[in-house]
Amino acid sequence: MSATVLEVTRGDSASWRFQVTDVDNPTGTDLSTVLGVRFTAKRRVSDVDADAVIRKTVGSGVTITDAATGMIEVALVPGDTSAETAACTLLWDIQVTGAASDPHTVASGTLRVDLDVTLTVP
Repeated sequence: MSATVLEVTRGDSASWRFQVTDVDNPTGTDLSTVLGVRFTAKRRVSDVDADAVIRKTVGSGVTITDAATGMIEVALVPGDTSAETAACTLLWDIQVTGAASDPHTVASGTLRVDLDVTLTVP
């Protein structure tokens, strides 16, 4: 698994699509029986999950768009990054939990949060 770089401007909405694959299913893992999909972004790997800057789950920022082919979408809303006061780079991963309740990290990387210039909404 290679690291993926994501970017968002502070206070903006953003979304990314991912396909969950594995050695046995290189064209997409069937997600119809998974118990959960979780996206987590933290400042440091050592931060506890409760202190994550961004936490998304199915129904709350993570959508399984095509279970049969392993397609998911992660969506951020403005409030996920609007509190940042300086540009930063977060560490993120996506974990899928199967029937045996064993989480499996299927994607990871960095999320660059850049500052915006305009701070007012029309």
